[in-house]
Amino acid sequence: MGLTDAAMMLPAPVVLLVFGLLVQMNWIQLALLYGLFSGLGGTAVVFRSQALSIKVKPYIEAARVAGGNSWHILRAHFLPNLFPLMFLNLMFTATGAVLTEALLSFFGRTTIRLSWGTMIWFGQVTFRWSSVGQQWHAILPPALAIMLFCGAFYMVGRALDDTLNPRLRRR
Repeated sequence: MGLTDAAMMLPAPVVLLVFGLLVQMNWIQLALLYGLFSGLGGTAVVFRSQALSIKVKPYIEAARVAGGNSWHILRAHFLPNLFPLMFLNLMFTATGAVLTEALLSFFGRTTIRLSWGTMIWFGQVTFRWSSVGQQWHAILPPALAIMLFCGAFYMVGRALDDTLNPRLRRR
């Protein structure tokens, strides 16, 4: 966990941008580096803290006292309380990855040519402040696409959380 904490201290977009200044990255390299610096580290810390919190809950102790084996406790009590957090964290990690990829492609640090960040870069190159009325279509659609995509991922994550979270089922 110490290495994970050290990797999480550095903001992933900045680290990837600095690394991108050294080499051009394709989408596989970008995904692996993003997972290394942001996705996996944050996910590991969140899951570990949630697992430690669930482990000391009274219903886990009651299941042990009632004679439940480890597999039963894991399947019936532990994982149902961990899955909603997994889905929610996946949604936030996915939106962060999309925003980071758009940032890196905006600065031209990826080999990905068909990207919302690249579209925004080409749009701002052709954008002229004197002709704002004629050039809005160059920047607005990719920016709205990023916003809608991230918003949709957030809404799906919240819906999955409301559906799968056992603590919210009582409401």
